Amino acid sequence: MVAPRRPIAKATRNTTGTRRATRPPRNGCAPVPAPAGPGNTPPRITLTVLSSPGAPHFDTSDPADAAMGACAPVRSFPAKLTLAASDASGIATLTLTSFPGGLATVSVAPASATAALRRDPASATSRLTVTPHPPSGSVQPNLLLTLTLDAPSGVVAVARDARGLAARLYQVDLRPGDGPLACGHR
Repeated sequence: MVAPRRPIAKATRNTTGTRRATRPPRNGCAPVPAPAGPGNTPPRITLTVLSSPGAPHFDTSDPADAAMGACAPVRSFPAKLTLAASDASGIATLTLTSFPGGLATVSVAPASATAALRRDPASATSRLTVTPHPPSGSVQPNLLLTLTLDAPSGVVAVARDARGLAARLYQVDLRPGDGPLACGHR
């Protein structure tokens, strides 16, 4: 017995009345029309540590006491993590600061966004700023960064939306899973 085939694209009618197939964007971060009216919610930022047991995530919606001593034990370095920012009125910039470890690799979605990396050797700080470039009349509601850090680090993220509201993700320390620098040892 052959299983029924699932459609891979939804057919819609264009302005000439003919049918055409539409597909969802491949990267999941497509621009959308700019919303009307004032926005009063800041962006949401989520950091997920993929190289840590259980892949813990840290979020701007976490209660205030979660920010105290936020730490993720990492199996080995370089550590892989994701940073996501979302806002209905559009993300204007997303900035990640890591100290003292440096950013080894960075991948940004959507690919049309630009990323600028500044390293300050004196303070051993790396600052990555990502700016999306959606088409005119639209906003970029989501940004996704996949990155690796080459050494134990503290990371902080700040996102600003198209209306000027900002959110700051508290400092999260990425430390080796064992030894004197492990999470919980002071």
